[in-house]
Amino acid sequence: MEANIYLLTELMENSDESNPDIKVNESDPTCIFFTSGTTGLPKGAPLSNKTYILAAKSICAIPLVNKKSRNYTCLPLFHANAQLYSVTGMRCLGASLVLSDHFSPRNFFNKISKYKATYFNSIGGMMQILDVTFGEEDVPEHTAKFVAVGGTPKELWERFEKKFKVDIFEAYSMSEVPVLFGNFHPEKSKRKVGSFGKPIFADLGRETKIVDDHNQEVKAGVGELIQKGQDFMMKEYLNAPKATSEVFDADGWIHSGDIVRKDEEGYHYFVDRKKFIIRVAGENVSAFEVEDVVNSHPAIEQSAAIPVPDPIRGEEIKIFIKLKEGINDVNMEEIIEHCAQRLAYFKVPRYIEIVSKFPKTSTERIQKMTLKNEERARECHGWDRNKEIPDWRNKYYNIK
Repeated sequence: MEANIYLLTELMENSDESNPDIKVNESDPTCIFFTSGTTGLPKGAPLSNKTYILAAKSICAIPLVNKKSRNYTCLPLFHANAQLYSVTGMRCLGASLVLSDHFSPRNFFNKISKYKATYFNSIGGMMQILDVTFGEEDVPEHTAKFVAVGGTPKELWERFEKKFKVDIFEAYSMSEVPVLFGNFHPEKSKRKVGSFGKPIFADLGRETKIVDDHNQEVKAGVGELIQKGQDFMMKEYLNAPKATSEVFDADGWIHSGDIVRKDEEGYHYFVDRKKFIIRVAGENVSAFEVEDVVNSHPAIEQSAAIPVPDPIRGEEIKIFIKLKEGINDVNMEEIIEHCAQRLAYFKVPRYIEIVSKFPKTSTERIQKMTLKNEERARECHGWDRNKEIPDWRNKYYNIK
């Protein structure tokens, strides 16, 4: 089919000042966000005008965000983070925005200072890259006071705040439910490291809860996060009734697919994607937790943990690692020892493979399903802890 192409200059030249008087309702769809595609093909999530604006305003729950704020973002505008929490959030406030066209770790803080930004938006991968780019003494002077971010590993959190002299305000959302959860308490002592906080606008009819495998609510503990409330989420996936029926239950709750821990005070902590929980001899292991520990090794820039089928234990853990710039090799036994000092024995990776790069989405998220599918076709899964250190359990845990 041939497309009709119109030049903006021609449209403007032929336009007039008459008002088309088009009425817009708050329930009308205003945009379609596509899911990141880390666990499968991206799906379109249409959002209404009201949901879109509530999502944008939810960033304003950060106590330091106000009309004098100047936000810096280098994230792409097709992504909800930049579009909602930077551009539209600042427009709702009448505040300032600095929009960069790419992420440059070395020039990042120079740009922030050049444009006098008071804070910046980030995703977890950017935080890790900035952390490995700069040493304690290498961080340039800058004007940012805090960062609004989703997905900061606990191991990185306090180190990042100290090194870059910023406060971290952790948040959580999904393309389907873009109104934020936020760890936004005005008093820093009451912000819990590792938590993405509580749901914003819970007083406006938004419902959230944690449920177990039988869909029973868990008041405090671990389970899947589900949400409800027509003003806060999409009504369906675009032209995908099967996918819609898989994510919504009979009572209208949308299932996130995220395993979350909720504490006694109502603070939420990300555990892992439900599809990335690794079952090792009947034990549930969070890939996110394993990666957090592996990434804290001084030679490692980034990692990805995936399950590998095992005929006896069901699944074993494989970790892919990318080394920091300038480091060409690492002692695998040192990585196992590093993990053993910080993880239960059944969470220590069995297989390790060094890679030069990861398959990633356009927003820098590792495509773990690609790694997982490729691994299924392989007979050799890389360096094998059981072969190279046969007495590792006794050596590190005194378990024979």
